[in-house]
Amino acid sequence: MSGRERMLYAPADTLDVQTPYIDEKDVAFYQDPPASSSLLVIPGQFAIFFPTDGHKPGCMAGGREAVRKVVIKLRVPG
Repeated sequence: MSGRERMLYAPADTLDVQTPYIDEKDVAFYQDPPASSSLLVIPGQFAIFFPTDGHKPGCMAGGREAVRKVVIKLRVPG
């Protein structure tokens, strides 16, 4: 994988929905929160998010660069 990607994180229950969950795309969009945590993912690293974690990938990490990554989603029984 290649490129650096900054991701923002906030607990999903603290976020206001902007676009409700879209089943076909497995995605929902939220308003930017007033506060969030930030992590920088570089090649060789990975991040794990759970269903209760709101996250915003694709944020610039010091400048525009192409990011090539693998995303794996697992169904959580519940």
